[in-house]
Amino acid sequence: MTLRTLAEKISKSKHNSFPVVNKEGHLTGILTFVNYHDVVFDENLKDLVVAQEIATTKVVTVSVDDNLYDAMEKITLKDFSILPVVSPSNPSQLIGVLTRRDIFSAYNKAVIKKSMFP
Repeated sequence: MTLRTLAEKISKSKHNSFPVVNKEGHLTGILTFVNYHDVVFDENLKDLVVAQEIATTKVVTVSVDDNLYDAMEKITLKDFSILPVVSPSNPSQLIGVLTRRDIFSAYNKAVIKKSMFP
């Protein structure tokens, strides 16, 4: 994806971080505001640079087998806004994305449920 296309997607999204996948759909990186804020609106680069070139390749992920505590620990460790969710048997297979809001919502539901049904 070129910066031009990325800029269009960012402008229509409520998120500021995005997983990067290759043509086969394998997770290869993550784009955060820190990665793209200096270059995404540079007209000279819009058709020259692709997302993979500016993405962070060491991606912190959670698996569908991880629990809420593991996800909370990982997302708060470096103040991430999202965590890619991957298959436990294939860590490059992106299954979804977990946001901070998702984690806190699940935590709040669990606390409410526990208080209602001790």
